[in-house]
Amino acid sequence: MADNEQRYVSLRPAGTSEKRCIMRHALGYYRGLVVAGRYTAPEGFPLGAKESFYPALKHCISTHPMLSAAIKGELTEAPELIRPETINLRNHVEITQPVTIPAPADDENDTHAELEAIKPLLCHAHDQQFPDVSRIPPWKIVVIPITTTTNNTTANSAPTHGPTPPTFWLLFSYSHSHGDGPSGLSFHRTFLSALRHPSTTAAPSTATTSLSPADPTYRTQPTPALLPPIEQTTTLPVTWPFLLLPVASSYLPSALRQSSLFTSKHLFFRASVTPHRPDAWTALPTSYPDPSDPTRLATGVAVAVAAPATVRGMLKRCRRHGGVKLTGALHGVIVRALSAALPPNANASSPSSSSFVAQTSIDLRRLMPRFGAELAGERNWDGAVGLCVSAAYHVFARDEGDVEAVGGDGGEDVFWHRARETTRCLAERASTLVDQPIGLLRYLKGFRAWLEGQVGREREGSYEVSNLMAFEPDGQGEEGGEGEKRGGGWEVGRMLFSQPANVTGPAVNFNIVTRKGGDMVITLTWQKGVLGVEGDEDVWAKGVCEGLERGMRALAGVQ
Repeated sequence: MADNEQRYVSLRPAGTSEKRCIMRHALGYYRGLVVAGRYTAPEGFPLGAKESFYPALKHCISTHPMLSAAIKGELTEAPELIRPETINLRNHVEITQPVTIPAPADDENDTHAELEAIKPLLCHAHDQQFPDVSRIPPWKIVVIPITTTTNNTTANSAPTHGPTPPTFWLLFSYSHSHGDGPSGLSFHRTFLSALRHPSTTAAPSTATTSLSPADPTYRTQPTPALLPPIEQTTTLPVTWPFLLLPVASSYLPSALRQSSLFTSKHLFFRASVTPHRPDAWTALPTSYPDPSDPTRLATGVAVAVAAPATVRGMLKRCRRHGGVKLTGALHGVIVRALSAALPPNANASSPSSSSFVAQTSIDLRRLMPRFGAELAGERNWDGAVGLCVSAAYHVFARDEGDVEAVGGDGGEDVFWHRARETTRCLAERASTLVDQPIGLLRYLKGFRAWLEGQVGREREGSYEVSNLMAFEPDGQGEEGGEGEKRGGGWEVGRMLFSQPANVTGPAVNFNIVTRKGGDMVITLTWQKGVLGVEGDEDVWAKGVCEGLERGMRALAGVQ
């Protein structure tokens, strides 16, 4: 049977959040989400061979059923998740040419040089739509080997390359329909476990899913079933006030919605749950470059890094100011960095830009019901690959304070008050299923018309923060520090989280992940050409990230 004629099993209809993400990807508005890790392999590992990664990928697919799901009817209003009879892993592994990094002067320069070197490959992964999703599940890994040119060379000697053992970045790129940010961490945890313990993870699946570990064909199994969509796992109650504002807005003529009657402080209809501020910076209106040429959509990426000492210092400072969590404090640093990079009249469509509308991703996994051992693998969301996120919204005034004075113990009471209030708001939204924005999606009947109708409109948000917190592989840090030895020489030393251009989303995204005990990496991502800033967008974004780094060091008390 030809590959494009293979049989498949119907799994279930896509859930409402999945429908939104499926349609968004099909239209090209949001493509490859990436969670990446910097891996160290045992010496002699054949890094350039795709088949080296097949056994670990087979274990990941057997552990996370969503990785075996393709999509039937992606451009319809009733897409279905299906499971192909076989999966050709050649379609899911890409190995790039090695990236060579000049020998660094110090660890901080090493980190920045390496992240800058892989950035073009990261952007390329972001901008690709997954092909043939009706037969190929929409995900892949991109392996980027890293070599380093040493400085101990003379005029008559050639530079040496390393390092030994092999080092590489592994980008897990996937459609948002198949997973959220925490799903990417779950993938890397499972993948690393399979690499460290090949005898215990590969043997059971290899016997039933392929002819040999190096065989690229994965034969899918009837079980386990997919997790049900979030709205079928639990209830997402919506109160009448939360429902009526966006619903009523969609039925009122735009001229009436914009009249003083409906925009007064007493009565305000809006088309979404995002707070509306006419003085907020929202960059240029949403746009899609050219529907007939999807390659013209491009993602911009800039990077900020907090060294381990800075991360520890920020956490310590937050604990000293009771009631403040790091994400709440980082919002304050971001607002100050953006305020420094944007003049008050930065947005040509607004008389001023004196505020920022922020969106924060909320992981709802801990609110999902728990099931007993018999159903744990099929029904529990802990560590699962899938879509289980919502969002919280905030409005922040511009902050003209010095970014290098962020969080100082003298004269920064306003900063800490805002950080404490943001923390309280996030904790409240993360503790309830009532009035979650994703609960409104069930009232939406036409996802395509809704998404296409957002193009050309003013953006609803200034920026988004998505913090995956700390990545710690299972089994790390066991007594005697023998985790790496027991893991066969495999290690993940740094993590990176990055989102693609989001046509209908906020102007910029700040994507955060920390390797426990290691660096925190923040990527600033945006759709190129929409920021509306003076000069080069990449230079502007780099300046924002430099401000973030100065602000984080100030927050930590580290210079």
